[in-house]
Amino acid sequence: MIQVMRNRALILSLFAISSLACQSIAADPTVYATEKGKKYHVKNCRLKHGSKGMKLSEAKKKGYTACASCKPPK
Repeated sequence: MIQVMRNRALILSLFAISSLACQSIAADPTVYATEKGKKYHVKNCRLKHGSKGMKLSEAKKKGYTACASCKPPK
């Protein structure tokens, strides 16, 4: 009985940790932008020619705005 309770506690702890990790990843996704452009894009946007990946927070700091075509997260 004690072993079952320990297993449940371990599973719940792992679930909580993985949920937090997923939230932090989703909160700052990778977007794509060119150095001379003004917009950031999702990975499969047809307008992202020659773009490099960066975190959304970094793109915003650099003054990029969301592409109207691919509608990346804001």
